Amino acid sequence: DAGAASCAATCVTQCHDEPGAVGFYTAGKEYDAVGLVGSPPVSGVSGPLIHCPGLLCGDDVDTTGGVCLIERGDHTFLVKVQSCEDRGGVAAVIFNNVLDEITPSLYGETIISSIFITKENGLLLLENATGSTASISLEQGEEVCTTGCSDLLPCPGERAFCNFDFETHGTCEECIDYGSEAANDCFFQGIPLRGAQECASICGSRLTFPECKFCPTDLSNAQLGSGLQEGEDVCEFCPGGLQKEYENQEVSMFGEGVDCFLVDEFYHNYQISKSEPNCKLAQTVNYLCGCEGIGYGGANTKSKQAALAWLPRATAILSFVCSAFIIVDVMREKKRRQKLFGQLMVGLSIFDLIGSASYALTSLPLPREDYIFGSLGNEASCTAQGFFIQVGTISSYMNVSLAVYYLLIIKYSWSEHRIKKWRVWLFSCPILVGAAFAFAGIPFYDNTILWCNNSSSYWSEIPLCIAIFLATCIMSSVCFDVYKSEKRSNRWRQGGTAPRSSLSKAVFWQSFWFTFAFYITWVPYLSLQFMWASGKAYSNYGFILFAGTACTMQGFWNFFVYMRPRTQRANFLSPIRSKLSGATSVFRSIRSSTRARSSARASSIPPVPPSDGRIETATELAGSTKKHCGSSLKAVSLSHINQPGVFVPTEVFDDQIKIK
Repeated sequence: DAGAASCAATCVTQCHDEPGAVGFYTAGKEYDAVGLVGSPPVSGVSGPLIHCPGLLCGDDVDTTGGVCLIERGDHTFLVKVQSCEDRGGVAAVIFNNVLDEITPSLYGETIISSIFITKENGLLLLENATGSTASISLEQGEEVCTTGCSDLLPCPGERAFCNFDFETHGTCEECIDYGSEAANDCFFQGIPLRGAQECASICGSRLTFPECKFCPTDLSNAQLGSGLQEGEDVCEFCPGGLQKEYENQEVSMFGEGVDCFLVDEFYHNYQISKSEPNCKLAQTVNYLCGCEGIGYGGANTKSKQAALAWLPRATAILSFVCSAFIIVDVMREKKRRQKLFGQLMVGLSIFDLIGSASYALTSLPLPREDYIFGSLGNEASCTAQGFFIQVGTISSYMNVSLAVYYLLIIKYSWSEHRIKKWRVWLFSCPILVGAAFAFAGIPFYDNTILWCNNSSSYWSEIPLCIAIFLATCIMSSVCFDVYKSEKRSNRWRQGGTAPRSSLSKAVFWQSFWFTFAFYITWVPYLSLQFMWASGKAYSNYGFILFAGTACTMQGFWNFFVYMRPRTQRANFLSPIRSKLSGATSVFRSIRSSTRARSSARASSIPPVPPSDGRIETATELAGSTKKHCGSSLKAVSLSHINQPGVFVPTEVFDDQIKIK
């Protein structure tokens, strides 16, 4: 009943004096120190400073009349102080083995006084002050009582938990009710597994992290040791053990102030499953702590790390050169500069120059403290690189504008003059969308292994996915329309010899290479981003290298698609000439039959083309056909031949197609 519980709680209540002011002098210098909780006060005691190796004063060390200098670790504070006391020491000085601040407690009685100093001061004394006279004073502090607890004796109050510091029992602690501090108190303060489980259960705390591709997933009580299945392997953060020189190295992924020692203790004490995404992610950054493992991005050797930095850099430089060539090639000729196609290619290439230059830096702008191969930057340089990489993706959105241009020219037979009225939209839409996402990503630019980029999950990739979808749909529509038009025109042939589907094949292959450039550049990289966001592929080195290299080649593929019609000129002109020859035969046949049917109709027909039979351009052929025959030959779809954009190079690069 309530009375029995109150009695039991009183029986395990322990009271001790909080340490008061401390004075510690040695080698002519005063050092900051705190008294251990439960240490008896002393007005003044002195003796030679004697180092006890092995984290304890053993039988091989004579501490009679001396002040013991002992490093924290392996044993409780009480055992350390008692080992000094048993061998004649007059006081004990324990120095920390990590940089974190703690409240050291004896949890027992000793005769001699004991104080606690930082790791930095302890190493300094160890090197320079052993053998010097040390003087210690410790004032009486206020009395503080703690309540013991165990499985059979829960802590009183709804917001108190047992820390189980002594395996089967411990002392009661109050839940902290602000921010994520409660989570840190449960998970990253060295509380044993049972204590952390009870803390998480009673306080309702979770170890929460920001939403990003390289952030650990939130942890609750279910992911601790109780969540392990029978026979399931436990995650090892640092296989082979953590070396002392790395204990204080911060692992920022787990929060500010969380160092290698705390992360290693976390995985060691709390038995996280090896299959948990957090385990895989932690092992990719354990190189920060000098641990053997899979390495960041699976790059566990210097040569692999160098490849992650240099291979994307080389392809980005290639793309930069190719984009620069496109700009120069368009700008050096007035006719190309005036055409909307050339203007779109220049705009697309300018933004690719920005992106390629940013990609070419690869790991250089990454924060130096991330210890990525070649990293020399800081947070500001990382943010700048991520921003300009996002600005560079505007070139991908401008590819959609280029696809729209093809659609209007080929399918809807818009003239160059008419399309230019919509030029502002073809430029402004991709630029506004890209700029909006570039600025929105500023708070999220961070290390993404290869370079700095938007590390948030999913939303940053949405515009690229939409761009790929739109470009694919538009180019498929263009191909299908050309195919249908050519099929209709074949019905009007009267024994023509031109091969069927030659023009639609040409259009198909140019459309194929246009969309292929989109897919080979972005689909692998987008797949990698989504895999990271879902907690996978952190160590898939081959795929990371391939995706990172492919996405830097956009300028090269744009150059390839831009130049392909020139390299295929003969193949392109052959089917065009065949089409025009067939159309001319149809025109002549209909003209002859029309004359035979009616001399009155013949007298009303305007003059035919010049006597040498030369039609200067496809436009003239189409116009002449309409003059003589009305709209009956619409199925020939000559506009598709005359206004092909990139697919037939005549509109973009050549003055005319001269045919007979």
